[in-house]
Amino acid sequence: MRLSRLLRAFLLASVLAFASAGRDFYKVLGIDRGADDRTLKKAYRSLALKHHPDKGGSEEKFAEISQAYDVLSDKDKRRVYDQYGEDGVKQHEQGGSPGGGFGHPGGGFGGFPGGFGGGFPGGGGGQQQFTFQFGGGGGGRGGGARDPFDLFAQMFGEEGGAGGRGGGQRGGGGGAPRSKENLYGKDSAVKSLKKTKFPGSDAKHVWLIEFYAPWCQHCKRLKPTMERLAKELEGFVKVGAVNCEKEKQLCGVEGVSSYPAIKLKKGSVTVSYDGERDLGSLKTWTLEQLPVRVSNVRKPEGLDAFLRNGCGAERACVVFFSDKTETPAWLKVAANELRGRFEFAEVRARNEALALRMADVATFPSLVLACDGDASRTANFAGSLRHEMTPKEVVDWVETFSSARGACDSIRSVPKTGTKLDASLPYETMRVSKLRAILAAHDIPCVLCAEKSDFTRAIRDFIDRKKNEL
Repeated sequence: MRLSRLLRAFLLASVLAFASAGRDFYKVLGIDRGADDRTLKKAYRSLALKHHPDKGGSEEKFAEISQAYDVLSDKDKRRVYDQYGEDGVKQHEQGGSPGGGFGHPGGGFGGFPGGFGGGFPGGGGGQQQFTFQFGGGGGGRGGGARDPFDLFAQMFGEEGGAGGRGGGQRGGGGGAPRSKENLYGKDSAVKSLKKTKFPGSDAKHVWLIEFYAPWCQHCKRLKPTMERLAKELEGFVKVGAVNCEKEKQLCGVEGVSSYPAIKLKKGSVTVSYDGERDLGSLKTWTLEQLPVRVSNVRKPEGLDAFLRNGCGAERACVVFFSDKTETPAWLKVAANELRGRFEFAEVRARNEALALRMADVATFPSLVLACDGDASRTANFAGSLRHEMTPKEVVDWVETFSSARGACDSIRSVPKTGTKLDASLPYETMRVSKLRAILAAHDIPCVLCAEKSDFTRAIRDFIDRKKNEL
């Protein structure tokens, strides 16, 4: 009878102990008690990214999520937790039987916190909390709990080239320590980045960044390609690399889940690359991702509006008259680097009408800078314009027109002969495209014009009407 009563008391105490033995880690992660490892890992990854302190999350919530995953991802801890709850895991971590009993830490009878005769939880010393400490180091939980940031970094780095938890990763098994040395040296065209020197949302340049681990074989094979890519993209895009063995927290925040990971950062926008890792594919994709801060002007009224709104008083704007139908990379980069100071527009496909309306553009391509929105106060870029050129020469030229008092004080108003209608000009010898441009620049109607003589007659009739109006 005595043994039966003791057994019933033990079972009741065990139930009560677990009910009050801490938090429900399954609810913390939003999973069922029978969830498998894959479901557990997926839940942790989603919640840890959402609540990471560097992304504005709560440190307490982040620690709780990490604690829940740390316990439930370990088979032994999970078994103890399922039987005895959070306090049971803590005692297990400290080297005793969950809840003590029969001479183990905690004393008392049976395996429940406080022991039989020492009181149920709350009656014999209260419930101890299982906590994490932020900031690394060796303490925090008494039995060796992992720092939440270390756990986060390990989770988001463990799926790389070596796979799993082997080798020298934190929390892994045996094996030789993995290298942590940077793949890219100080003289490399690929700049090594770390948390304190990582491009933020206000970065002037666009960055292409490789996230790697120095022991990853795929990363080692990619190194020559990244070195060459950095040289070919010089002047267009900065190329950097992050060693995730040294910058685990940064790699975790950036959502790195495998090595190598390649991401392009343009201001506050991050785009991941998932294509082939050859030089041509990487270069083409990178240039396609450049931000476009260039207005595409097609009609006279559009050009007028750009000059009026894009320039305005004491500002300069830049118009590129192109012979192509695509925006060149150098123009995108120049517009991006000079954003907030100069506005850029593009007139494509040899649009002579718009060229005449703004400036004396004799050749295509041409680059024209207009001061204060005045089409008569312009300066032409004297250098050689090529579709494949680098942006530096253009950026340097445009920046010479900056000043504290105005956009370009030295530029004086000069009438444009291309837009001047003069009866003495030999319109009959001009190309039809030129005549069409003159008609469009002056909004001269030419109904049913087909032959060259129709265009010249329309222009001369317009000149005569204007003369009679005077």
